[in-house]
Amino acid sequence: MSKTPGWQTRLLTTVKELSSTPFSWGKNDCCTFAAKCIDAQYGTNIYSEIVGKYSTELGSKKFTIQKVGTTHLPALLDIYLGERIEKNFAQRGDVVTFEGELGLTAGILWTGFVWAMGPNGVVTFPINKIKITDVWRV
Repeated sequence: MSKTPGWQTRLLTTVKELSSTPFSWGKNDCCTFAAKCIDAQYGTNIYSEIVGKYSTELGSKKFTIQKVGTTHLPALLDIYLGERIEKNFAQRGDVVTFEGELGLTAGILWTGFVWAMGPNGVVTFPINKIKITDVWRV
C-alpha cells in the first residue's frame, strides 16, 4: 500500500490536533494515536475499527487477547499493520514500539524523534533516548 499524496501535511495536522488532547484508553492512547496517524497517511480506517472497544488498561489487554490471544502489543499491531520491517529501514511515518513509562508503547517515527501519547497529549521522544523494539509500515 502506498501513502496518499499530501500524507506529510495530514500527518503533521493529526499530530498537532492531538498535541494537547489528554490520554484516554480506547479513544486517545498509543494504539488509537498510531491508528489515526496511519489513517492520515494511507487513507485507511484503522482508528474506526478500534475506537471505543475498551476504556481502561485492563480493557485494552482483554481486547488484545480477544484479537490475538495475548496481551503483547506487537502481536496486535501485526494484524492491523501487516509485517514488521527491519529497524534499519525505518522511515518517517512508520509505526514503532518502544519501552515507555507505561511499558511497551506505540508511536510514530519522525526525523530523529518518535511521537507518542503522553498524559496530556503528544510527547516527542528523541530516538537516541529510547529503544525502538519493532517497526511497521503499512
